[in-house]
Amino acid sequence: MDSLVSAVVQSGIRCITDTLVADVSMMDSIYWGPGWSWDDAPYAFQPYLSPLMLNGGCVDITVLPTEKDSLPVIECSPASMFYQITNQAVSHQEQAGKLKITRNWAEHENTFVISGNVQRKTSSSLSIYPSQEHFLRIFIERLQKQGVSIGTVAYSDKKESGDGLVTCFTIRRPLKAVLQEALKESNNLCAESLFFHLARQSSEEIPLDFEIGTEAVNGFMEKELGFNPSNYRIADGSGISLYNYVSPRLLLEYLKYAYYHRDVFLPFYDALPIAGIDGTLKYRMKNTSACRNVRAKTGSVTGVSSLAGYVKAKNGHLLAFVIINQNVMKLKLARDFQDKIGVILSQ
Repeated sequence: MDSLVSAVVQSGIRCITDTLVADVSMMDSIYWGPGWSWDDAPYAFQPYLSPLMLNGGCVDITVLPTEKDSLPVIECSPASMFYQITNQAVSHQEQAGKLKITRNWAEHENTFVISGNVQRKTSSSLSIYPSQEHFLRIFIERLQKQGVSIGTVAYSDKKESGDGLVTCFTIRRPLKAVLQEALKESNNLCAESLFFHLARQSSEEIPLDFEIGTEAVNGFMEKELGFNPSNYRIADGSGISLYNYVSPRLLLEYLKYAYYHRDVFLPFYDALPIAGIDGTLKYRMKNTSACRNVRAKTGSVTGVSSLAGYVKAKNGHLLAFVIINQNVMKLKLARDFQDKIGVILSQ
């Protein structure tokens, strides 16, 4: 955001007399995927999707204790007047109860409420609604701090074109960086971004939606893997939709396809979490034969836990594997089981 604001200022713009238009034409206005759980709304792993998002559509909140029975210090990023903070917490007071950092998401309110006992520095990230307005409000606030005056503001769902358009700032992230974040850190927003970019590659239709992404995946599934898409369902890019329906066999075919296509395999393999080393497997399979030898993607929704990827066996062979545990009451038990399989395969 700072680079964007700086580029506008350096271009010589000091006053926007007409209308500042935010282009949200790339995707439709449906901010959640089909089958996303409504009660996951406040959590950072399920933000409100939009072509315009800042900080992943979230606000990072850090709470720091002060003297006993005193209000804690609350730090928020990115700072903005778009949301409010209600500090009801108490430092070092056990009777205040468990620390809670919440937002009244059911009413789409952007007031973050911090309550309970603050014993130590605690951080949390919560989504904010709507993402595009959050982006635009902070953009305007920072422009105004730089002395740029702004008239009216509007959103456009039609892509602007014409000779009068001038580009003053462009930022791009390489595919490898997005893939790394999606796989190693299980970043759902990055996964959905890849899903929508896949949709964009397969269709000139604007705005894009989840259905176009699904059609692109289904086409690949049928043409390259030889699987009938009607036997499965790909509802989103991140896998948090409860409507997704896949099998271990299908995922295994994807892993095999990647292995036999080196241009796909090399960046994909490099982006997978490494057991005992980094990503979502950093603290799993440590001090075992699977450490450094298992590279796999984790995945979980309510009642389901999975692990899929590759393991380097003792004889040097690279094995592809997929584990999906269903009807899981405790995720730790499923993960312990998966880790044991990883250790066995690596021996």
